[in-house]
Amino acid sequence: MVVANNYQTIINSAITTYGSTITITPITVALNTRGDETETTGTPVSTVAVPFDYFSFMGQMVPFNKEQDVGETKLIVKSAEVIDKNDKITFNSVVYRVMSIQPFEIQDVVLAKQINLMLRN
Repeated sequence: MVVANNYQTIINSAITTYGSTITITPITVALNTRGDETETTGTPVSTVAVPFDYFSFMGQMVPFNKEQDVGETKLIVKSAEVIDKNDKITFNSVVYRVMSIQPFEIQDVVLAKQINLMLRN
């Protein structure tokens, strides 16, 4: 567990040092009786994230998912960030939708979260 906590500290430090500001806007999606989606927007929160490519050098240490589709962006955030699927992320003035979240654990300690984003229509 000590090793995992050390990795978490290293990753958190890298995110804080090299991260860019992002805005997370919680989105709740509900379906009405006709099946149409209605979105409710929560209060935006600012935090920092690092583009996935920054962590590519860590290869063996952190098994981040390296597959990426066209139009997709991946960011790494600290493990304590509260993010849900469908939330809106604003990064470098571009608005994305959270498609999936992948936590990375070693010894039951979440080191960081990879958020997979698609451009928001």
